Amino acid sequence: MLRRRAQSLLFALAVVACTSGCASTILLVPQFTRRGQETPAEAERIELTNHNRTRLSAFLSAADGDYGTVMVSGGNAMGKGQTWRYTKFLHGQGFRTLTFSFQGYDSNDGDAHLDTLLGDAQAAHAFLTE
Repeated sequence: MLRRRAQSLLFALAVVACTSGCASTILLVPQFTRRGQETPAEAERIELTNHNRTRLSAFLSAADGDYGTVMVSGGNAMGKGQTWRYTKFLHGQGFRTLTFSFQGYDSNDGDAHLDTLLGDAQAAHAFLTE
């Protein structure tokens, strides 16, 4: 009975935390990203601007063959420098890549927040389609 109550209480606290506006604080941990990553030799550093006019940095790489473009971003607690290790595979297979990190990550301006993730991806997509 006590265990069931504890589980119910933990579940209720999780629901409150995720719906009370602090979900970004709990779920996003940009402090673990490595700031000041050098631009890989295969890429050029570019700047994007999201819908909040926040500056974001990215790596753009062209590839022989250019079979298309893949947008790549890291998971939580990953910056573009860490993601680049995985992106190199796509680059080596002939894909052009745009590797970006979210607002508040790496050296990007702004604070990390769940509400900005989609806008950051849209900024990357807009750069590629303009």
